[in-house]
Amino acid sequence: ELFACAILKTTVEGYRAMLHRAGFRLRVLTVTECAYGAVLGAYLRRMGAENDDKDRCIVSIGHRSTHLYIYHGAAFDSRREIDVGGRLIDEQIAEHCGVDIHLAHSYMRSDYNGVLEADYAREAYSRLAVEIMKAVNFYNYNNRDRELHDLCGGGGGIEPMLRTIVETTRLTLHPVSELLSQQLSTEEPWTYLRAIGGVSEGIKGGLA
Repeated sequence: ELFACAILKTTVEGYRAMLHRAGFRLRVLTVTECAYGAVLGAYLRRMGAENDDKDRCIVSIGHRSTHLYIYHGAAFDSRREIDVGGRLIDEQIAEHCGVDIHLAHSYMRSDYNGVLEADYAREAYSRLAVEIMKAVNFYNYNNRDRELHDLCGGGGGIEPMLRTIVETTRLTLHPVSELLSQQLSTEEPWTYLRAIGGVSEGIKGGLA
């Protein structure tokens, strides 16, 4: 099996300069697919299920888009990109509360006046959930010999959104913390999952 990727030298130099200003030295670059694969591999080893080849999907909700990373066991299979992200929630809050997008984001982060449970926020969750369901259905249609039933993600800690995704997709949603050992647990594990996997893969260390 061969997994290859490429990156612009200018991008690498940008990261090198950024880390240098923070007092760090860039040693290894790890692509997202390998980082999440390292986390899944460590999780399966802890469970004593190294030969598990079940299909799983890690959902990474970004600001402008959402990525679905699909794995067969701990082996990367494919990636899907959805042009809907957390910004949609900010835009809904901004429109209905009459504030700019930056203040709306702070409202979302603090759940100011219960905005995360508002009907307009739920509309954003539903749109994202439907797009996730479409991507999963497309994958299952093209892989009829196996089927994806499990999603893993933190949803930025937005419980109403997680509930909507479960209700819409009818899939089993596992919290990000489930993939990490207790020693690596953090208050917001979805924020660090990719970094933890990247470091582990880069230095060939263990997460168990």
